[in-house]
Amino acid sequence: MLLSAVASAPTALAQGRSTATTAERKQAARDFAEGDRAFREGDYRGAAQAYERAYHRVPHHSALWNAARSWHRAGELAKAANLYAQYLREAPPSARDRNNAQKALNELSNKLARLEIHASDVTDVKVDGNPITASSVFVTPGEHVVQGQTQDGAAVRQAQTVQAGDVVSVALVPPPPAPAPPPAAEATPPPAPPRGRAAGRRSSSTSKGRSRWR
Repeated sequence: MLLSAVASAPTALAQGRSTATTAERKQAARDFAEGDRAFREGDYRGAAQAYERAYHRVPHHSALWNAARSWHRAGELAKAANLYAQYLREAPPSARDRNNAQKALNELSNKLARLEIHASDVTDVKVDGNPITASSVFVTPGEHVVQGQTQDGAAVRQAQTVQAGDVVSVALVPPPPAPAPPPAAEATPPPAPPRGRAAGRRSSSTSKGRSRWR
């Protein structure tokens, strides 16, 4: 599928993040130009990486579109689909490539699976070790690992096997707390020793008004 031409670097970067420094804009422009050159030369992987660097320096939806179509040409369908989806989330309604992005995403959806990730009280969520930018993530058919961390730093992990066209819900929740230990049993005092018998017997008779022992 032939996709429309890339946006020019000066136009895209001029409309990018207003808080970007002059140095960031200059480096992003160089990254964008490197992406254009690599794309023309057929180095689609290198082009995608350069456009993504430009986006991270000065976020703009045109860099997402360029990166998405570069990954598409490179055969990295899941990466392309996730960037098409991100482009559709961030590009304005009037963006010129919205229809092409939606068409490309529809085409790829039949070849990929989608994970709908629900992370409750879990942060730093990753799929196959890669941080996610949205709760809906396209993946290739096969086994994938979704993982994250609880607030106390415990790892949470779930593996999921999918086929092309699947839409699978993945719930990533902290494990239940460990049960409290039972209360300690009260120490039972040792039994009292038996009382000893008297050393002698008291006589029933008395001598001179006093008791006598024998």
